[in-house]
Amino acid sequence: MMINKLAKFKLVATVLAITGFLAPQSALGLGRFSGRAINQQDYLLFGIDTSIPLCHGKFYDAIPNSVYVNRLGLNPEDETVILFNPGNLKVSLVYETENPTLFEILNAKQSSFTGKFVEKAVKYEARLEDDTDPTNITYINFAFYAPYVHPFANLNSLSAINKSNLTPFLDENGQVSLPQEISNLQGELPLDKTDSLFSVFSFTPESNDETKPKRKTLVICRSQPGKKNR
Repeated sequence: MMINKLAKFKLVATVLAITGFLAPQSALGLGRFSGRAINQQDYLLFGIDTSIPLCHGKFYDAIPNSVYVNRLGLNPEDETVILFNPGNLKVSLVYETENPTLFEILNAKQSSFTGKFVEKAVKYEARLEDDTDPTNITYINFAFYAPYVHPFANLNSLSAINKSNLTPFLDENGQVSLPQEISNLQGELPLDKTDSLFSVFSFTPESNDETKPKRKTLVICRSQPGKKNR
């Protein structure tokens, strides 16, 4: 499979490139997610802009930047990096009565919320694409889950993942871990099974600008005919 927009990096160069690419932007509540991919060798890193408003059931371009690191072999210095387009984030509720197996898996994972998924959970999902070559689009699908408790119970805003709201859940490294579900490159999430829920995303929230004077802004929610990401 030919993968577009790839560049080989030595290990140190890869880390520097990713760090710069995901650097927080001023005035954005941008945090960094990182987690292993389905084959446990590759991994995905992305940021979420928590200032994005909800429009037509999605947070358009809420993932302004994302990086997929593809391990090509046993040598850790041989890696390729895919830079995806900005991605949309969809947030929805899932119910234990409809999928009890999913809740068993969520509660068994060693995350910040192990054992706390009861009756309902909040599902965040996205599809990331690199369409540099329209005839050979590279994409990946993923989802991560939080319990239906404060601050995640507000599905109309991404402010739940601001640092100020996550403070009670931060570990000694200043991170929150959430169960993840992720596809292979060019793959879809399983529709009737949950065997891809084997790991967690580690989320490092950046300081949000709550101490700064807030400006009133007019949000106009338009249709998104040009958006390709689901």
